[in-house]
Amino acid sequence: MVFPAFAPPVVSLAGMVSALGFALRGLTLGRAMFRKRREARSLVRKALQERNPSGYLTGPAADGAGRTLSRVLRNADEDLREINPDFSLESLFRLVGLLPLLLDEIRNEKEAKIRLGVVGAYLGETAGRLWGWQWKFQSDPALRQFEFLASVLEQGEDRVDPFELAGELFEGNLKPRVLVEKLDPKKRS
Repeated sequence: MVFPAFAPPVVSLAGMVSALGFALRGLTLGRAMFRKRREARSLVRKALQERNPSGYLTGPAADGAGRTLSRVLRNADEDLREINPDFSLESLFRLVGLLPLLLDEIRNEKEAKIRLGVVGAYLGETAGRLWGWQWKFQSDPALRQFEFLASVLEQGEDRVDPFELAGELFEGNLKPRVLVEKLDPKKRS
């Protein structure tokens, strides 16, 4: 006799009910996570759309954007510690793996701008160190402390918006290989 002594059909039924309960709980959590990430993606998209290219300031008026961007890059060690931010090609691939966790941290517009700024600044600085892109600091005064989101990268006549690329990464529309092709001058030709 096995303790407790339940009939095999009762044990089987209890097992099936438990399995069904766990499956339902897993589906519920998965759906909630999917919804949260979808909302975070829409907040990132909104942050990108709030930029006003016609109102961008350049030159000395954009010096504040350069200083803010420098602070963001200094803090990248803490913000992106999970990927060991060493501004290498490998770190770009690690960054893509971290994006779902960053999406989970976004709960409002301000957090969306922060994450967009951190990822875009990291992409831009990595592109500068690996492939010689230069920051062209621009300021969008309407964005206040996020004015640096207007800055772009330049290399000769070519121009790339690292924050737009970051938005595409958050959306899942940009694969790491395509990202490298957009930034590496040898692969752009």
